[in-house]
Amino acid sequence: MSLSRCFKAVFSLKTRRLALLGLSALTTSQAFGGGRWDQVFIDDQDDSAIWLQGPSCEALLPHLEAVLAWKKHLGEMLPATRPNCECQKKGCRMELSDSLPVMAKKVVGKASVNSGPNCWNTALVGSGILPHLRGTSGSELTYWLDSSPLCHKRVATEELQPGDILAIRSDQGRTEVHAFIYASDRLTFSKHDSDAASYYELIPMKKVLGQYPPSKGCDSFKAGHECKKRVDAYSCLTLDQFLKEHATSEKAKQLKKDIEAVECNLQQALFSQLKDNGLESTILGTLGPLSTLLTAELTEKNLPECSVGDAVLLQGLRYRIESIQSEFRELGKEYTGRIFRK
Repeated sequence: MSLSRCFKAVFSLKTRRLALLGLSALTTSQAFGGGRWDQVFIDDQDDSAIWLQGPSCEALLPHLEAVLAWKKHLGEMLPATRPNCECQKKGCRMELSDSLPVMAKKVVGKASVNSGPNCWNTALVGSGILPHLRGTSGSELTYWLDSSPLCHKRVATEELQPGDILAIRSDQGRTEVHAFIYASDRLTFSKHDSDAASYYELIPMKKVLGQYPPSKGCDSFKAGHECKKRVDAYSCLTLDQFLKEHATSEKAKQLKKDIEAVECNLQQALFSQLKDNGLESTILGTLGPLSTLLTAELTEKNLPECSVGDAVLLQGLRYRIESIQSEFRELGKEYTGRIFRK
């Protein structure tokens, strides 16, 4: 199943979105005109409409441009027209819905039915490295950010750009704590944790850093490596962009296709009120042979001698399988009986 079809299957039923930023449920009429330009809210009459509110159109415009730059970075087509800015006496608002990346538009203000999808996965999906929503291990995040050639760690002389991944780390950067997507200082794409009560949000960076506070004076990626708990910033290619520039074998392409089919099924399980339809056994039955094939491929080949595309893709698929297996261990502990019972 293609990525677009997989997302359509999961989100075909209308799921009521909640207001963001930890605010009480804001209706359009309540939110519009309040003058706070860091408010993102959902239309109470049309929950597919995502709005940004502020004191003036001029204040909103840079954040619209940032969201469009993020969308463009992912290789998505930009809307033909810019959204209108509507003003009343106390403030202005602008609809962001069609300016957001497709995946973000579908999930902002929503949560999974079952626990699992987490912040690390949100960052990797929001940067175009992973295609599906699920649990992602800290080691999988670290692989893509620090070991793969897809991501470049920003240095102090650089500036953040829309679509960058920000990773909060402890133990002088050795332990992953949180990750999110930067669009602007007032708009970051984030998920607080893996709990089903945790919503996908567009929130100010200040709020994220308040939830996961770095060491004093270390709330910028420019602070330096001496920080015990710090923020690192990464500019990343999407996986598709990387693979267009690096040839891969047919075997690696097929493994990628098969694993993504498993991820699509898992995403469906996490975002749906499922009962026993054979999905669990299908996923687990498929995952074992794929893991065996991938292990054999990594063992038989001397990775330094194979193509860069194959080496990066196969290593990434290994981490993806490990994250999926970990996801099912958690489902088995807490949710399997509820999700898949007859």
